[in-house]
Amino acid sequence: MSITTILVHVETDANARSRLEFAAAMARDHDASLIGFAGAGVQPVITGDGMYPIDGVYWQQMREEVEAALHQARELFLSVASGGFEASWRQDLAGPGVGLARAAAAADLVVSGTPQGASVSDVFRRADPGSLVLGTGRPVLFAAEGAVYRRPKTAVVAWKDTIEARRAVSAALPCLRPAERVLVAAVGTGDPDSLSDVVRLLMRHGVRAEAKAVGEADAPEEELVELALREGADLIVSGAYGHSRLREWAFGGFTRTLLDDDRLNRLMMG
Repeated sequence: MSITTILVHVETDANARSRLEFAAAMARDHDASLIGFAGAGVQPVITGDGMYPIDGVYWQQMREEVEAALHQARELFLSVASGGFEASWRQDLAGPGVGLARAAAAADLVVSGTPQGASVSDVFRRADPGSLVLGTGRPVLFAAEGAVYRRPKTAVVAWKDTIEARRAVSAALPCLRPAERVLVAAVGTGDPDSLSDVVRLLMRHGVRAEAKAVGEADAPEEELVELALREGADLIVSGAYGHSRLREWAFGGFTRTLLDDDRLNRLMMG
């Protein structure tokens, strides 16, 4: 199991250079190819009575602005992704959500970020984290803001015996193997046998894993984040839990806490 292709999301209205450099360094480390992607759409006019189409002149002006932003994103990607690995570019005028879902079929891992936390204010310019982690069928590594890539020395696996957590652990194996220490942490009185099982499974894959019982907590999601910060973890691995409701994502408590906290690199899978 290895990472052969990484898809990195390049936002058009934010400073994406550090995320690009993170993804490029990761591609070199894993001898993987890198796909850069940017998407942006023209937002319709919204009035009190709903959405209305915009007139042709205004639409053309907005489209030209979007195309210019996509061109700048492409130039930034090409300036960072030069040398050491295969690189390619994709873009979509339908917006980042639809385009990323399409492009994710070509990648083993998606690299994105959460500069606005679990919710985004403009889906025409920014990727919705819920759609990414719960809708692409791929693991998503949400890089910490300003993070510099390095092989993880310490990683934390937020363990809960669910399908989502099992998928996340399997997807994270290429990132966990190089780590000097992997803490598999379960909060409260979870099944101790499943915790032991996943530790043994990781060890069979060459991962230096150990169980870490965090104990009961009023806010277990915050306790696990604090554990990762206290241990100096370079990565936290977790299943993602949620569902779509009225065109918005309703997240479980731990999923929302991770998406809202950009101090950690978070590898998540739904």
